[in-house]
Amino acid sequence: MGRGMPNKQPGRRKASGRAKGAASNPIETPAAAKRAERPSPYAGKELVIATAIAARLRKGEPMVVILRDDGMPGGDALEEWRVNDPEIDRLMARARRDGFDAIAAECLAIADDTSGDTIVGKTGERPDSEWIQRSKLKIETRLKLLAKWDPKRYGDKLEVAEDGARADQISNAGLPETRRASLIERRRQAMTNKH
Repeated sequence: MGRGMPNKQPGRRKASGRAKGAASNPIETPAAAKRAERPSPYAGKELVIATAIAARLRKGEPMVVILRDDGMPGGDALEEWRVNDPEIDRLMARARRDGFDAIAAECLAIADDTSGDTIVGKTGERPDSEWIQRSKLKIETRLKLLAKWDPKRYGDKLEVAEDGARADQISNAGLPETRRASLIERRRQAMTNKH
């Protein structure tokens, strides 16, 4: 045992430090009470910070990346601001939608960029398959994230409706066009037979 080190006995737990008679709810502990009394470093600046976050979200930058920067609040604090202030909530929601559209536009830009599609070698031009595959991966990754973040607008579900009635959804992910058309036609026939 080193000098000044407490005698630790195996199998014994350290005292919780909770005051006698304190409630078992962790929010009501003395430490939590001290944290609650401590003013937030963002007090009074919530809307300004939220506006700066929203500006970056609109450009398609992910929230996780933004919140890692110095001077930014944690995700829990931002969520609390959204719950407590409808203006901040609307600002964030609108910025996220705009950011998703920016990411979708980025996918189009990647697809349209042909600058690295070919390599000029001794035998002439040939496709640069590594560049093309990398571009496909970039687009696919962004589209998958968009489908997770905003499934209503970017999801891969295809709705089939007959006479305004909402039909079951058929996922079109990975289906060849002819197979998808066949499933849609089969679904339409099934709905017609029900009526």
